[in-house]
Amino acid sequence: MQIALTRPVRQVLASILLLGGTVVPTLLVGAVAWRIHQPGYVRDVEVTLGREIGARVTLEMVRYPRPGQAVYYGLVVRLDDPRAGGSAEFARLESLIVENSGTETSLIAEGLSLRGLSPIDSLSRLSDYLYRVGSDLNCSRLGLSANVCRIDLGAGLDPIAVEDLAIMLTKDSGSPKLASSFQIRDGKASTRCELTLGRDDSNESPRTTLTMKTMSGPPLPALALNAFFDVQSWLGLQAKCSGGVTMTRLGSADWTIQVEGELTEVDLGTLIGKRFPEHEFKGFGNVTIANAAWGERSGQELGWVDVRGRLTADRGSIGRGFLDSLRDQMHFRPVAGLNRLEASTRQVEFRGLGLAFELKPDGELVLNGGLGTRATPGAVLVSTNEVTPLLYAPTGASNVRGLIKALYPARAETLMPVTAESQALQRYLPLPVTAQAMVEPRIKAQ
Repeated sequence: MQIALTRPVRQVLASILLLGGTVVPTLLVGAVAWRIHQPGYVRDVEVTLGREIGARVTLEMVRYPRPGQAVYYGLVVRLDDPRAGGSAEFARLESLIVENSGTETSLIAEGLSLRGLSPIDSLSRLSDYLYRVGSDLNCSRLGLSANVCRIDLGAGLDPIAVEDLAIMLTKDSGSPKLASSFQIRDGKASTRCELTLGRDDSNESPRTTLTMKTMSGPPLPALALNAFFDVQSWLGLQAKCSGGVTMTRLGSADWTIQVEGELTEVDLGTLIGKRFPEHEFKGFGNVTIANAAWGERSGQELGWVDVRGRLTADRGSIGRGFLDSLRDQMHFRPVAGLNRLEASTRQVEFRGLGLAFELKPDGELVLNGGLGTRATPGAVLVSTNEVTPLLYAPTGASNVRGLIKALYPARAETLMPVTAESQALQRYLPLPVTAQAMVEPRIKAQ
């Protein structure tokens, strides 16, 4: 049976096509727009979005400019945290554009800020969250970009502002990995840094690894290291840093740390004179760290277990009392001219300082000259003419016990000085077994 396409039939078909191609989509768009503007719609999106990313989400508004794109406004992400009374804010965004293109999802953030309760807490929460989100990732790549991101690590630290942030989350053999690049600006100059965070679940205990390093540009202000220790009170305000830090954790154990890089413009007066007021040390130096490992130590708290590096300075002065302590407690070898200095001489000027050092897990210190071709082998200090040696490194190995006694002069019969300051060093530096046995009862008794 055939239907003749007479003019009336063609008019009916055209009307149906017009209805299906224009009126129905218009009605659907209108229905969607009506649904979006209903009071409960944003709450529904919050629930759905929170379920997808494994967090608690609040929104001010959501829009859909075109198919495959959503824009969320006033987005706040909170993670469960019993210590904060149920949940704690993790991220806040003025707006977030989400675009899906099959296997890849891209996010463009404006007004992004991240927040934590402390540096270690932030790292632990981020790694756990990365695993949850990465495991449920329904695309092969998820990228996020932000012109500016404000990072507040808590614990009383000043917030950090990073620029040109780019983050890519991928799955490598089923394990999620986050790679990011960003700029940290200091005045007109900026330094590009990279950070990677990954989790390997192939073994019984999952291994989480975070690596951050400077890639290009001038050294960063050392205040960027405030997440690890009080930079200002140890290195001074002018200190700069470059290099890398790798942090690793097995399961829920404590984090171990590997550091390599360089600290420049270190204030020697702050490094020595502020912490050890009986000694004087003036000038600005550089510390090159070939390796510094922080982790568990036998019979002691977490602390440094293996450190290798070199301290250098072009010029400065060192207190006579400090020189005497280095000679008596650590067996540095002064030249005859230093031993004949008048008693009234309090400061000895130098035009070159170079000390290579290695701290071993058992508390042994291996020290040597670090001036290179500027002086005879083993020389640590050279005089104002840049040629004559003033001080030589010890001929044999020393140990942390001698270092602490040199920094905190004590009675000759006392194996280790026991003060609040010296105990701080004893907590973080490996002690010889004999020194541990002698000092621990004293610490417990206070």
